[in-house]
Amino acid sequence: SILSHTPQLTKHPLSPFPSLSATPPMSSTIHLTPLSGAQNQGPQCHLLRLDNFLILLDCGWDERFDVKAPHLQQLKRLAPQIDAILLSHSSLHHLGALPYLVQHLKCNAPIYCTTPIWTMGETFLEESLSWNIQATEIFSVNDIHETFKRINRMRYQERVFLGEAKDVQIVPFSAGHTLGATVWKLSKETDDIIYAIDYNHRKEIICDACRIDKLGKPSILITDSFMASNEAKVKDSPKEIVDKTMETLRLGGNVLIPSDTAGRCFELMFHLERAWKQRPGLSNYGLVFLSKMSLRSITSASNQLEWMGESFRKEHEDRHSDPMSFEHVRILRKLSMLEGVKHPVCVIAATETLNSGFSLALFRIWGQHKSNRVILTDKNIKGSNVRKLIEGQRQIDVKIFKKVALQGEELEEHLRQKRADEEVAKLKAREAEQRKEVIQIRDEAEQEEELEAPSHDQLYLPENMRYHSQYPMFPCIERHLETSIYGIVADELITKRNFMEEIQEQEDRAALEREQTQQVQPEEQIPFKIVEENVSIEVVCPVDYIEFSGRSNGTSVRNIIQQMHPRKLVLIHGTPQDSEMLRKFCVEKKLCEQIEVPHENQVVDISMDTNMIKVKLREQLLSNTRFVKAGTFDLGFIEGLYEYPKVEEPNQEDGTTATSADAIPFIAPRATNKGHHTILLGEIKLHNLSNILRKKGFKVKFKIDGGLIVNGNILITLDSSEKVNIEGSLCKDYFDLRQIVYTQFQVL
Repeated sequence: SILSHTPQLTKHPLSPFPSLSATPPMSSTIHLTPLSGAQNQGPQCHLLRLDNFLILLDCGWDERFDVKAPHLQQLKRLAPQIDAILLSHSSLHHLGALPYLVQHLKCNAPIYCTTPIWTMGETFLEESLSWNIQATEIFSVNDIHETFKRINRMRYQERVFLGEAKDVQIVPFSAGHTLGATVWKLSKETDDIIYAIDYNHRKEIICDACRIDKLGKPSILITDSFMASNEAKVKDSPKEIVDKTMETLRLGGNVLIPSDTAGRCFELMFHLERAWKQRPGLSNYGLVFLSKMSLRSITSASNQLEWMGESFRKEHEDRHSDPMSFEHVRILRKLSMLEGVKHPVCVIAATETLNSGFSLALFRIWGQHKSNRVILTDKNIKGSNVRKLIEGQRQIDVKIFKKVALQGEELEEHLRQKRADEEVAKLKAREAEQRKEVIQIRDEAEQEEELEAPSHDQLYLPENMRYHSQYPMFPCIERHLETSIYGIVADELITKRNFMEEIQEQEDRAALEREQTQQVQPEEQIPFKIVEENVSIEVVCPVDYIEFSGRSNGTSVRNIIQQMHPRKLVLIHGTPQDSEMLRKFCVEKKLCEQIEVPHENQVVDISMDTNMIKVKLREQLLSNTRFVKAGTFDLGFIEGLYEYPKVEEPNQEDGTTATSADAIPFIAPRATNKGHHTILLGEIKLHNLSNILRKKGFKVKFKIDGGLIVNGNILITLDSSEKVNIEGSLCKDYFDLRQIVYTQFQVL
């Protein structure tokens, strides 16, 4: 058990702990070090230290996959020290560096995320890798698969304890924004830390709202200032996107909407699908989702119905229908397939940055015609082509990497080197084969017994039976299924991937193999080199930026921070101007004791100043204590005798026993208890109370200067200390109302 109190209480003359020293032990030491994405909108990667336990919050990278990135250099040094990795989103900016960290930097820390992040994150990485030829030299698709096999998947509100002492608790909550997006709550002793990046408090079609304000008042809130200065009315964005699309299509132009592969693209597709159904005439135009991984992402999303919004989930559960079935949206995975779609057409194309992918290929063609239109839904990172267009640039320079066949001296040098490598490989294979001719088995026990039986070293086996093992006749070790008192454990019987996912992956793999047979094989037979080509695109078509990134806007972010009222606040993932704006707001409202706006690689000390006393409770006292639930804690009132245990450490001078300073004190029951006054635990909000009273049949009006007028004769107000005052005549309504107010608290 842990009793916490403020430093002022320790000086009180009536303190219940008279035998304690003047300075009780402090709570955990907490340090945060942003490695990437501190005061910018780039990839997210932050190091959180709880005492000696090191947690990596996200592990992002951008689509360039530059190993010289500063945070990658830091991770090379820190990889062996990391104790756990938490992933909050499935996008490249939150988990892009994970395969490199695990497979090449040899980080063995456990990884935690939700199932949709586990599924969609793999899709994001493979899509990005397929468009970056140079990145295949850094890590491969196989590295991605092996990394994601190690991930521990969690459900929302599931508790997991980390560390050798199991004293660090992590709990994921929904962040909105995309499927499986997570707000992490970390707890150690009396400290609660909330890590909330790219969350959305608004309910959407397939994503429920993030109720971050319902997580209580945390000790520390680590959040972003990405949208601090953006006051766009996100509610009107879908209608505006549809209106602009209709306007262009009816004039004979095409519409390009750059988006991601397995995230915000789903919300876009559902909004446009509804418009195609509801608005007459739109069915005459094409609607396409274009991505190399489009089929896989749609299939994966279909299997995540339990992670979707409640109303959307119930609708499809009742009808037993596929949640990702579209009547008008065509799912394509090749640019050439667009020829079979009726034009003009609206295309949602990967990637979202316009730096690569099908979106860039279409942008190069459509951007040079006035009749077409480009709609941008996310301002994206600085330096991306999307950001350049939003800032007003209309001359876009892009780098395109191509494979060019080797010729002349380059080809001869390549073939010469290839022959030399083949000779070395053959020599190594021959040496390895010679070593395998005899199975070398060392059994020290049998050697000591000096048996006359022939040595295992002399056993010759055919080529197909050669195997290094301590078992000369049966080289295979039988794999035993893990069992429990209920039989074989479920993990041994259930495969890691959903059955439908496996079927889709097999189909995708077969299609990919057919493509490689038709296209890749001739390329592999002819040696090639990667050539960089600079292309300048003159944009003449209209470009519109309509905010639809699925993040809470500036006003909502300020209101949420005000409701949460954290003791300490850390602002990251935003421009310096946005962070400063949000910091000033919190200072003016006196919301936090400490506000930090750190730069990259700056170590921020956000340790709490809570004094703690650890005690043991006697079993008799604990069994007679009634606990009530308050957030994530169980609270009870304890009355007893506070004592230090006596440890047998004889004093050398007088032979008496002394109390060890390291011994944990205990509270024991006493013969008679004085009892205590009723304690009301919790917090009440007038707007929430008004909704409850209306449902109970009361007539409620808000008073201009604050308070609720109930049935015209009772007034409810909250004072500065949040004490509830009920004023009115002593009638039936008064007592009924008082009882309803009591039910909003936990009574101890």
